[in-house]
Parts: sequence; C-alpha cells; structure tokens
Amino acid sequence: GEDEAMFVEYRKQLKLLLDRLAQVSPELLLASVRRVFSSTLQNWQTTRFMEVEVAIRLLYMLAEALPVSHGAHFSGDVSKASALQDMMRTLVTSGVSSYQHTSVTLEFFETVVRYEKFFTVEPQHIPCVLMAFLDHRGLRHSSAKVRSRTAYLFSRFVKSLNKQMNPFIEDILNRIQDLLELSPPTDLS
Repeated sequence: GEDEAMFVEYRKQLKLLLDRLAQVSPELLLASVRRVFSSTLQNWQTTRFMEVEVAIRLLYMLAEALPVSHGAHFSGDVSKASALQDMMRTLVTSGVSSYQHTSVTLEFFETVVRYEKFFTVEPQHIPCVLMAFLDHRGLRHSSAKVRSRTAYLFSRFVKSLNKQMNPFIEDILNRIQDLLELSPPTDLS
C-alpha cells in the first residue's frame, strides 16, 4: 500500500536524478551505477529486496539516460560498452534471478530483454537466461502477474534473438508443451 506508493515515487525521483546526471557527466553516472550495481549483486542473497531491485533498475534505466541508436549499447564507445557488458554478465551469472521477491524477478527479466543485444555479443549466456524464463522463475512462477509479464517478455526475447534461438527451439518447445495445451471445460451444462 503506502510503502509501495513511496517506492514508486522513489523510482520516479531516481530516474529524474539519473537523467540529470547523464547530462552533466555520463562517465560519472556510469561509474556510479556500476559501483552500486556490483556491490549489491555481490551480496544479493543477504540484501533487502528493495536494494536489489533498485540496483537492477539502475542498470535498466541507463539505456534511457545514456541513449544510443538502435540499442547498440555494446558497440561504439568502448568504455561504456565494456561497463554495460560487465554488468549484464554479472546480472545473468549471479543467480539473482532466483531472488524470492516478484519485483526483483520482474526487474531481472525486464533488464535482460532491454539489453537483448548483449546476447549477440556473449551468446554463451542464452541457455541460463532461457532456463530462467522457462522454469519457476518465469513462466512457471507462483505469481500470475509474473507469469503473464514473463510470457510477454519471453516472446520479445525470442523474437529479438531469433537467429541465436535455432539451437534451442526443440528444447524450448518441449519445456513449454504442457503450457500450450488447452483443456476444454469439463462441465458444459
């Protein structure tokens, strides 16, 4: 209730601050976000969900604060591309997708899809992200809200990386086969 409203307001203020910092010093913003993100994800298991969610959200918001054409965050400016690549690598290998709070889970998937071009640079991380989408963290999550949003994000992820998905198509279809089955209503009277 009230805590959630305060948190939403906090995120709005954080975005304004990030955008202003990006105008003044994009390098300082990138370094600061990287520091917060790295230290938080190093200890995500013992960190409060709000701090973990904000750390991932900072990475997510960098795309808007430091815009590039056509989502080319991983090419061009080498220091920026390297920093973003390091943070994405940390995000997908840290295990934070297993955090037991829906806001962290959703932020993980939103960020993975926002920076889908990372997976063209480091395709070796595709299988672990696919597993996150397909198991209890994503499409089989206990929360209907998470399952619904993850289904949408999963479709965007697969569509954006269609060429890299070919080796995984059969496995993906096998894993989601039961989710695709429709059962007719049993009581028609």
